[in-house]
Amino acid sequence: MLRFDKKLNLESSSGTPYNFLNVICNTCKVQMAQTQAEIDALTNGKETLGIYTDNDIETYRDLLFYVAQVLGCVCQINREGKLQLIPYGKTPVRTVEAKHRYDSSYSDFVTRYTAISSTNKIKEESEYYALEPDDGLTMNLGVNPLLQFGLKTTRARLLNAILKAISVVEYVPFDSNTIGNPALEPLDCLVFSGGHADDSAPRRRVQVA
Repeated sequence: MLRFDKKLNLESSSGTPYNFLNVICNTCKVQMAQTQAEIDALTNGKETLGIYTDNDIETYRDLLFYVAQVLGCVCQINREGKLQLIPYGKTPVRTVEAKHRYDSSYSDFVTRYTAISSTNKIKEESEYYALEPDDGLTMNLGVNPLLQFGLKTTRARLLNAILKAISVVEYVPFDSNTIGNPALEPLDCLVFSGGHADDSAPRRRVQVA
C-alpha cells in the first residue's frame, strides 16, 4: 500500500470507479486483482464520478480511499501483491468450536449500521440517510470529494447504495485466542459455537492482521 503514497496533483477529473482505480494502479505500478467487470458489479460500480478543483486529495492513496468508500468496500493488497477491493459480508467461512480456542470474551451487544451521513461541502451541511427502523450505528463518511457534485437525487442514490452495502454488517465485538489458521483473510467472517458462544449467537467477524 505504500506505493500509493505518491503525490497527486489533480485539478479535475471524471470517470467510473474502475477508471480511477486503473489510473491509480498504473501510475503507482500496482496490479489490480479484479477485472473491470468485477469492479462494475460492486456497489456504485457503474456510476460516473466527478472531482473538481476544490478538493483535499493529496496522494493516490487518498483517492483510493475515497473510491473504495463509494464502492462500499475495504481495499487491501492480497497474497499475490495485487490491489483487491473487498465488500462487506457476513457469510461465515469457518466455525470455531470450543475445542479450537483457548479463551474468549464477548460483548453483550451486536454492532450493525442502519444509517449513513456525508458532508455536502458546497452547502456546508450533513446529509443523513437511514433504514427503517433506524436503531443502529451511523457511519460517517465525512467529506468525500467524489460525492460533492451533481444533483441531490444522484447523491442520494449513491449514498443509499453505500448504506445498503454496509447494512449487512452484523457482528459482536470479541477477543479470542484460537488455534491459528494461515488461510484466513482480512474481513473473513467466523462463527463461534459451544459454551457461552452458542450456535444461535450472531455471527462474529474476525479482522485478521
